[in-house]
Amino acid sequence: MSHDARETLTNPYDNLSLAKKAALRILNVLYIVLPPRLYQAVYHPAFTAYQKLLRGHYWLRWKTQGRAGDPQETLKKKRVHAVMPFSLVGAAGLEHSYDKAQEVLRAHVRGAFVECGVARGGCAALLALVAAEDDRPCWFFDSFAGLPDPTVDD
Repeated sequence: MSHDARETLTNPYDNLSLAKKAALRILNVLYIVLPPRLYQAVYHPAFTAYQKLLRGHYWLRWKTQGRAGDPQETLKKKRVHAVMPFSLVGAAGLEHSYDKAQEVLRAHVRGAFVECGVARGGCAALLALVAAEDDRPCWFFDSFAGLPDPTVDD
């Protein structure tokens, strides 16, 4: 396993696309100007549609670019696509998590996979699929109540 901090700390969200940057700005403006109930009424259907669009785009890209290629890459794409509806993590983050979990297996690092704050469970499911290859235990935790509001001590 690499000990190069630059590699292990690479953030797949460092280089957001122009569309994602624009969406974030629009959401921030809407959050500021709309009453909370109206914002929620707009946000949730829009986010659901956005996730479906991303999943469709991922599937189309996978189908046209990689299905006939490397079997390990094909397996990764298939697994990521399968868990996307259950994850708040985007495709880049899921692929990154998958790659790091595979790296742990290849390096024969002992121990369990642990995720704290599983939300909808997509990333946990992806880790469990990788862990099953090595009969590795998994521990997944969530409060099922969200996070408390930050305090002065935070």
